[in-house]
Amino acid sequence: MCEQMQLGFKTRMASDNTTWSGFLKMAGIAAEDVANYLRGWHHCYSQLDPSHYNEDSALGGVIAEVVLASTSVSMWPERFQRLRQKMEPSAREQMLGAEELVLNETAHGNGAAVAAVLCANKKLVKLDLKGAKLTTEEVVMVVAASNRLHTLVLQGNDVDQRGMDALGHFLSMEETSALRVLDLHEAKVTDHGRNQDGLRLFCIGLQKNTTLKDLWCE
Repeated sequence: MCEQMQLGFKTRMASDNTTWSGFLKMAGIAAEDVANYLRGWHHCYSQLDPSHYNEDSALGGVIAEVVLASTSVSMWPERFQRLRQKMEPSAREQMLGAEELVLNETAHGNGAAVAAVLCANKKLVKLDLKGAKLTTEEVVMVVAASNRLHTLVLQGNDVDQRGMDALGHFLSMEETSALRVLDLHEAKVTDHGRNQDGLRLFCIGLQKNTTLKDLWCE
């Protein structure tokens, strides 16, 4: 399924060459960088232990994440432009070359664009999204692109079980995780305690991870 989604995305990118060429030039990246991001996101879920798929809910969750990956990347050109328009000119110039980036309210409704920035900015090691009011789907988009980050601040965002699940998968894959500081202070991490599967998977990821040094969660 993952390979089919990747091939389908490449076909859509080729059919809308004008839009994607403009985005790639603006972001300073190549089409292969986008393909690698999508491949990495899919890889995270394709490498799960077969027992993970024994329950219908778990299998459905994986399928949803694979679909979200392609949907997220498809939004990059439009959302990236929208994010740039919300930023001051000086911040816009620094966005793709800064080692530390504070977006906060600017990122509201632009989770896909933040993922694009993470893909494009090879120097970025600290991302502060405090109070950005990202949805759980947007949190997943950001987490999937955070492999070079040392510090990720998600304070006050709607992480929820789906975001915690993504963080758990991300932390368990040490070859792609350099994260040392994770701030989940005042972030919604469960759906009011009704379903704690995401929190459970996050804890499993923590047990496997050796890079994370500071976790803020209250």
